[in-house]
Amino acid sequence: MTQAVGLDWLLCTALPTGLVGRPHFVTVKTAVELYLPILVPVKKELVIMNKINKVAFSMVAICIAIQFVPYGRNHINPPIVHEPTWTNKKTRDLAKQVCFNCHSNETVWPWYSKIAPISWLVFSDVTEARQKLNFSDWTYGKRDGENSNKIRRDIETGEMPPIQYRLAHPEAKLDDSGRRALADGLEVTVKDSIKP
Repeated sequence: MTQAVGLDWLLCTALPTGLVGRPHFVTVKTAVELYLPILVPVKKELVIMNKINKVAFSMVAICIAIQFVPYGRNHINPPIVHEPTWTNKKTRDLAKQVCFNCHSNETVWPWYSKIAPISWLVFSDVTEARQKLNFSDWTYGKRDGENSNKIRRDIETGEMPPIQYRLAHPEAKLDDSGRRALADGLEVTVKDSIKP
């Protein structure tokens, strides 16, 4: 009997003030009707948090799983075959500072190039760049990228180096005079390095 009185007291004091002190019997139906509006928002918050946790867990699981995809991790630089005939050391130094990480076989692979999916993007960019223009495997004008006019236009318009590279490599940001010096030097270098 004490338990029933204790339960009745608990329900009566916990119920909204309109029912406190009223001498009536609280049924389960009455308790549900009174507490359901209070519990539903809590339940909705729990459902939302549960969905957020599932999404977060799924994203972490996917990030871990893609680390085992064997693409973009071959960071072995091929040997240097033949470089163009550089006009001067300054031109080569500027090209090395701005271009060589993608357009040569002397790529310095940063730490983030080992983490997928960034490694996929970096590897793809370097592979594509080497196919178009490779200062370590000069083909005397046989590649489309070994065109002095195209190189000058790409540098002067800011297309090269691309924005994503400049963001990750502040040393590749050149002012107008630096871009002009690089474009002028590479134009002469390319023209001098094309076989007749």
